[in-house]
Amino acid sequence: MRVLILLLVALAASACYDPSIGDCQFKCGNQMDCPDGTTCTNGSCRSSSTGSCNMPTVDASSVCPGAPAPPAGCTTKFSLGNGGCGVLCTATQRRWADAANACKPNWRLGVLDSPAKLAAVPQVTDLYWVGAGRLTSVSAWLWTTGTAVDPNAWKAGEPAAGNGDNCVIFDGQSAKLDNSSACADTERYVCTTP
Repeated sequence: MRVLILLLVALAASACYDPSIGDCQFKCGNQMDCPDGTTCTNGSCRSSSTGSCNMPTVDASSVCPGAPAPPAGCTTKFSLGNGGCGVLCTATQRRWADAANACKPNWRLGVLDSPAKLAAVPQVTDLYWVGAGRLTSVSAWLWTTGTAVDPNAWKAGEPAAGNGDNCVIFDGQSAKLDNSSACADTERYVCTTP
C-alpha cells in the first residue's frame, strides 16, 4: 500500500511539472548537455528546429548607464563591473585591426583581462576578436593596455605555438581565449570601455 501511495504521489507531481525551456536559452557542446526537451544544434540548445539563435538586443539604458553609445553594429551590452562595460559587435565581421578601429573613439577592442571579465561576456557560440595579441611569434601575449594575458585565460591547448597567429579571439564555446584565427581573418568582435 505504501508503494502504491508513493507511486501515485510521484505521478501526480510529474503531471504538474511542465518546465518551459526556451529555444536558444542555453549553450551546449564541449561537454555541456542540454536540458530535457531540447537538443544541441550548432552550439545552442534548441526546442524547435526552425529559425536560428540570434543574440538578444538589450536596452542600453538598463546596462552600463552613463556609458557612451556603442559603436555601429554593436547591440548586446554587458557590465564588466567597476564601471566597465562591454558590447558584442555582430553586424559586421572584420579583420583584427579593422575591428580595433571600429570600436574607436569611445570604446576599445575588448579588454577582458580577468576571469570575472571573461565570465561577464553573455553566452555566445561564436568567435570574437578581443584586444590582445603579440608583435611577433616570440613576443609575450599582451592586452592593448600593456597588461600580460593571464595564462589561465587560454582554452586548453592554447596559445598554439608556431602557428603564426598573433591576434587573440574570445571563444564563446569555452569562454576562454584562443589564437587559432589569423589577424587577417574576419570575425565578430567585442568592444569595451573605459
